[in-house]
Amino acid sequence: MKQIKCVVFDLDNTIWDGIISQDEDVKINKNIMEIIERLDENGVLLSVASKNESKLAMKVLKKLNIDSYFIFPQINYKKKHMSILEISRKTGISVNQMVFVDDDFYEILEMKSNIPEILAMDVAEFEKKSNEGAFDSEFVTNETKNRRKYFLSEMQRIKDMERYAISKKGEMYDSSLEMEFSYRKNNPLDNERISELQNRTNKFNNRGSFNSKDHIWVFEYKDRYFDHGVVGLFGIRTKENALYFDNVCISCRMFARDIVGFVFKGIINHYIEKHDISSIQVDMNKNMDNLYFVTTLKSLGFCKKDKYLYELNTNKMFEIPGYIKMKVEA
Repeated sequence: MKQIKCVVFDLDNTIWDGIISQDEDVKINKNIMEIIERLDENGVLLSVASKNESKLAMKVLKKLNIDSYFIFPQINYKKKHMSILEISRKTGISVNQMVFVDDDFYEILEMKSNIPEILAMDVAEFEKKSNEGAFDSEFVTNETKNRRKYFLSEMQRIKDMERYAISKKGEMYDSSLEMEFSYRKNNPLDNERISELQNRTNKFNNRGSFNSKDHIWVFEYKDRYFDHGVVGLFGIRTKENALYFDNVCISCRMFARDIVGFVFKGIINHYIEKHDISSIQVDMNKNMDNLYFVTTLKSLGFCKKDKYLYELNTNKMFEIPGYIKMKVEA
């Protein structure tokens, strides 16, 4: 089973006992709440797919003081598999890394029929598997513990971006973000986070191994919404005039913000400036089905050199917009 990244709950007779359309005075399911708190501490994201009146459901969630646990809640009268797909789109989490929990057998069956990759189960089975540790994260880092806070900040960023597009059409939204990229050589304190990234990241992970001559870089990202901490790593070596990316692993949250290109540009510029580099090569290590990764490389000017290798021939530094700060600690 793949590492579970998100659990999506029904509300009535799942999160709470009772049906709010009949009686708003419902009581929270204490067993489920204990599991929610543990999963949240482990960095597993939580959301809601419920057929209810949205304002009423949010009112009850706030009254129970648990609304902030759930990111991108989908409360409407659509088929619930549609809500799951929307949560997957907004979080960037694949459906095969999600769990759906409901008290209604027919909703579970509908989910399995439309999204067979998802783990769909009733409350009793979910409680049993949770108590066995089936959904616990293997690694718990500071970035793990702050995962929900990041997505809450992301929800606010999206709202602001939509308002910005309406009120300031002539200005670039990106220039208001106060983006900062910091690159540094890794230290022993990064090891757990590096392992977490290599095991949890899918879209930007070439599954490479570190060469004995690699310099291992980690990079951090922050903007005016959130300090994301370590969000990626590079295993890089140089030979003559060539720069080799043996290992690349970048958190999916960077893809969601459409700034992965800048991540590459910053470290490539550093090596072009400090070394006599004219060839940059990325080994995909047989992961050619990684469409997001390949598309990003092509957008930067990389061309396919052989079956698994992409190359960019240049000694010119990439242009970085003035509103983006790049810091490299050599």
